[in-house]
Amino acid sequence: IEGDASAAEVTNSGYARKVLTDTDLTAFAPDDTNDRVDLDIPDQTWTGVAAGSAWTDFLVCYDNDTTSGTDSSIVPGTCHDFAVTPSGTDITAQIAAAGYYRAS
Repeated sequence: IEGDASAAEVTNSGYARKVLTDTDLTAFAPDDTNDRVDLDIPDQTWTGVAAGSAWTDFLVCYDNDTTSGTDSSIVPGTCHDFAVTPSGTDITAQIAAAGYYRAS
């Protein structure tokens, strides 16, 4: 992934990693006619995020060891531009209505 190697996970008060389960993965139905699968996830909202570090990216990752909860078990899936400057209000990552990922 091309990007700023010095970028780190934000630490603003009000931010926490989001955890999705299989029930959050909606519209996961193979489209045999077009030979693809479109995948959607719910919009993600962080409440009352304090001013501080600007956000630049939104990553969707897979934790391949849900029992450990360590960063070393997290595999990046997709990276999306997400430029936001927290101001103490809610922040919502609005996922496109067509889904966030298409596999062909």
